[in-house]
Amino acid sequence: MTGARVEIDLRNLRTVTNEAFYPLFWNDSRYLVLVGGAGSGKSVFCAQKFLIRLVTEPGHCLCILRKVHKTIRHSCFALLRQLIGQWGWSKYFATNRSDLTLTFAPTGASIISLGLDDAEKLKSLAGVTSFWAEEATEFSQEDFEQVDLRLRGETPSYKQILLSLNPISRMHWLRKRFFLERQHGMTTTHRSTWRDNRFLDREYIRKIEVLREQNPGLHTIYGEGEWGVLEGLVYQPPLVDAYPATFDDEFYGLDFGFNNPTALVWVGTKDLNRREHRGDVYLRELIYESGLTTPELATRMKALGVPRKVPIYGDPAEPDRIKELGLQGFNCKPADKGEGSVRAGISLCQGLRLHSNPENVNLNKEFETYSWEKSKDGQYMDRPVKFADHAMDAMRYGIYTHLGSPQPAFFDRTKLGI
Repeated sequence: MTGARVEIDLRNLRTVTNEAFYPLFWNDSRYLVLVGGAGSGKSVFCAQKFLIRLVTEPGHCLCILRKVHKTIRHSCFALLRQLIGQWGWSKYFATNRSDLTLTFAPTGASIISLGLDDAEKLKSLAGVTSFWAEEATEFSQEDFEQVDLRLRGETPSYKQILLSLNPISRMHWLRKRFFLERQHGMTTTHRSTWRDNRFLDREYIRKIEVLREQNPGLHTIYGEGEWGVLEGLVYQPPLVDAYPATFDDEFYGLDFGFNNPTALVWVGTKDLNRREHRGDVYLRELIYESGLTTPELATRMKALGVPRKVPIYGDPAEPDRIKELGLQGFNCKPADKGEGSVRAGISLCQGLRLHSNPENVNLNKEFETYSWEKSKDGQYMDRPVKFADHAMDAMRYGIYTHLGSPQPAFFDRTKLGI
């Protein structure tokens, strides 16, 4: 079909785009930096711009980037496929679900994907005409410089690096690089909030706005799209190091979702003193995805090789889903979630040495923002903010239920300075 003439009607583009982003379709700066709060629509715009450029400009090989390649499948790639379907373009595209590539059949132009966890593939990458760096705060400055060096040579259309991100820390290198240093005319920055997204539902808006009272630091970042400084974090950063080859025990924590992500976290223990609740706990983020029905979740768990006999502790507020997973052969049971269990579970987790790895992208991001709620007089309370906490809940369900409730004396937030 390559070479066939196809008429793409873009007259209704404005009706499917948020007005704040519409002028950026024609922005040709080398760096287009989209910083914004939760639900602002910046990632949707990036996907829209990639598709519009692919079908209207010749010779493209566009590349989606994330820190870890596997996270692209259920984020950027899924979003692009959703838009292609909504716009009635499916007949023009060939999809490779293994390599996460999309090809516009009439011209052969393509969108490919790459994770920075494959350093050799990045070094050998050639022919890319533009990049989209999603969740750009995951990238180190060295990561970005390597990507920037790959965008070179003559191309039929302008070369651009799109960066989409939440402004999670005023200390992040991206703020200095693109917002504080002189840009020599090569950069356009754009800030957006949920107010710029006319397609957002009221429930999600309320969820963001309640942060204003619960934790102003989180609201600065996710509500106002401003660079923030987070205080009152529940956990210290997890240790990032090599995992042992074997573990003394293993189990899973599961937080159900649909509109919100479903999170499945594997937990392995090593040299654990169960009496004193001390020792090393290693974490792996296996699933973090919205829109999963229980049968789809079971299928995904089977594909991941989740053992049938290893215990999985799920949110007890979802007994039907726990039962359904049990009927699928998994050892899924309700987590302990009575009065005081959240505080006690956090206490237990605080006393352990928690280990993570760079592939736990969403888990690590939640560690960076999971914080205590504030009272109206500015004092921290004994409960965390209910926002972006799905992996944190899954981790706690597993650890607290499997390892047992700690004594109240272990609950020590003073060591965190709050």
